[in-house]
Amino acid sequence: MQKDLLEPTFRGVYGWLFLLCFLLVIIRPLFGLVQITDLYRLYNEPPRPIEGLHAAIPVAILGIGTLMIAGIYVGLRLWRIKPGALGLAYAYFLLELAVTIIVVASDYVLVDYPSSTQRSLLSGGISQITITLIWCGVWIAYLSNSKRVSATYRPYIEDFEAWLEDSDTSMGRQN
Repeated sequence: MQKDLLEPTFRGVYGWLFLLCFLLVIIRPLFGLVQITDLYRLYNEPPRPIEGLHAAIPVAILGIGTLMIAGIYVGLRLWRIKPGALGLAYAYFLLELAVTIIVVASDYVLVDYPSSTQRSLLSGGISQITITLIWCGVWIAYLSNSKRVSATYRPYIEDFEAWLEDSDTSMGRQN
């Protein structure tokens, strides 16, 4: 199996790996810009009939902006096959889940919606978190199990593992 991974057909940013890079670098930022534009318009629209909405919108804008910047950075690192790209991709998906939870929670906690609206918001928020969890889980599973990802980023993984072993032995720790 190790020999199969070294074949050129499994190396490079193609297929699902290319799709992930394209989504992170192009599609996610475009959707993020649309979301931020809508939120900004809502933020500046008078009157604000719902108390607290003014506080929740900047949290959402900051979260979406953070994901846009992080996604572009991680996507480019993956696309260019740079050291540490795989670890950054895992971290990105954990960040995306955390940001989704924070944005949903801030909307629910900071905004004083009527009780009937709160129930539907809670249901929508749980759906949003579930979808994000599935989205992140699928990509993390792909990055963890793909032959292409393993073959493409293996030199960096092996260098990192060797570095860890060297640092453990230099600090007097032996496994």
